[in-house]
Amino acid sequence: MQHETPKQPVETISLSEDILLIPSHEEQAIALFHAIDTNRAFLSRFLPWVEYTQALSDTVSYLKHALENSAKGHELTYNIFRKNTLIGRIGIHQIDRTNDNASIGYWLVEEEQGNGIITKATEMILEVAFKGLNLQRVEILTATENKKSSAIPLRLGFVHEGVLRQMEKHGNVYFDLNIFSLLKQEWEVATITAKEAKV
Repeated sequence: MQHETPKQPVETISLSEDILLIPSHEEQAIALFHAIDTNRAFLSRFLPWVEYTQALSDTVSYLKHALENSAKGHELTYNIFRKNTLIGRIGIHQIDRTNDNASIGYWLVEEEQGNGIITKATEMILEVAFKGLNLQRVEILTATENKKSSAIPLRLGFVHEGVLRQMEKHGNVYFDLNIFSLLKQEWEVATITAKEAKV
């Protein structure tokens, strides 16, 4: 019997009454570019791609590429909206169907930091990864100097596997990256424990 690949979930995900994870679409290009352009100094500290997003056309091309990858089953990405304002982005990238693993990436505009949005969004994306896509392993990479971003996987039960030395190039500097991972059975146990704690 041939193995059937799970279909890509494409539904909007609600984090709260006013915060939604909406699947990527080209029509979001203006809102996405505005979020990046008005937070350029903040985002560029740890995200090397900001430097290559200089015009709206760059964002349009990026979203087209993201949609192509989604159609091929290689990634699944969402823009984060507070009401009608785009405030960040999160997604499952580098989906490897041979080994059932993938990577999660995220970012949030500066003024929305500290509200637990990315932690909650990542929590919801993990459900998509493990239940919707039936993955076995998910990893998150963060710059070692990015303490806030690195705290998120630890908060969600990820294991810190180590440091990838000089893994990512930022201009003329190479950043060390933390590598965190979570296995499906670990996520299942944590989910059951969390539900029991609420009863």
